[in-house]
Amino acid sequence: MFPTVILYLSFSDAGDLLVSFSKKGNGPGKNSSITDFIVESENIIVLNRALRRLLTYDFSGKFISNINLEFWAQAISPSVNNSYFLYCGNEYGDNERHKLRKFTNGKENFRQ
Repeated sequence: MFPTVILYLSFSDAGDLLVSFSKKGNGPGKNSSITDFIVESENIIVLNRALRRLLTYDFSGKFISNINLEFWAQAISPSVNNSYFLYCGNEYGDNERHKLRKFTNGKENFRQ
């Protein structure tokens, strides 16, 4: 059984919840946990460290895309031009030793 995984996306000026959605599980578009997330343009990108996955949703909660990662990531940070960085810390995957990875339009294009 998975704990409740909910993203609250929008609140009114009075603090009332306007939009929320929940996607529990391991299947496509679902999460078992949320490690970190960013708001990018019109979408929300969610990092799930446990499943080594990035999931993208629109503001209504509609699932858009999934990127399976071949490494462990601890944090996600927005950049410019539809880019973002994933911080991997001291954990490495598949003989990789890159602490910082940059993605643009959902594709990896930089490792440091």
